[in-house]
Amino acid sequence: MRSETQIVPASKTTPWAGRILTTIPVLFLLFDGLGKMTKVAPVMEACAQLEIPERVVPGLGVVLIVATLIYAFPQTSALGAIVLTGYLGGATWTHVRMGGPVFPIVFPSLVAAMIWGGLYMREPRLRALIPVRRQTSPAPGDLPTDFSAWPRDMHDFAGSTNTARTPGLGTVGSGDVQAGAIGGLLAREIEPSASAVWGVHPHALAGEATSGDEGTTA
Repeated sequence: MRSETQIVPASKTTPWAGRILTTIPVLFLLFDGLGKMTKVAPVMEACAQLEIPERVVPGLGVVLIVATLIYAFPQTSALGAIVLTGYLGGATWTHVRMGGPVFPIVFPSLVAAMIWGGLYMREPRLRALIPVRRQTSPAPGDLPTDFSAWPRDMHDFAGSTNTARTPGLGTVGSGDVQAGAIGGLLAREIEPSASAVWGVHPHALAGEATSGDEGTTA
């Protein structure tokens, strides 16, 4: 029985969602950088509370605006995301150094998450570098249905009910697991007889292994 891992393809709405998610931090960071450059009173008061010298605040605004514009252009967005991550990391450390509420400490990380999330959704090269994968269930043709071709112990099991012949899984809930396994195979349009054998046989072997370590429950 094969179980394959496939890359989840991006939907048609993914790039648009990425552009929307990108716009939010871009507007916020441009507004913040402009406030630093023009020395807006609330911004200067916040910087004073964080013990940031007044003379460096306009320079921080320039760096923030330039990095944000680099990120906003698709051709240089990856570089901009890296520079902004460094800037936001410094902002996080500044708040950690001064102490205070949790939200101001976590907020730069949230902005960084939106920056990279938006870039991931709108940049196919980044999605190819870090793909999202999913485990696929076996197709009907992946499971053998010719009992005569199976190993002897499997063939014997098809005519009996328990190769292990142990009540190792004779406890509350184990039957639900077995029924779920068989039901899942039936849902994949596997023949009922094959589904029963493939669902019960691993259950019996698990009982045999478990009873050796944990004992049996009749």
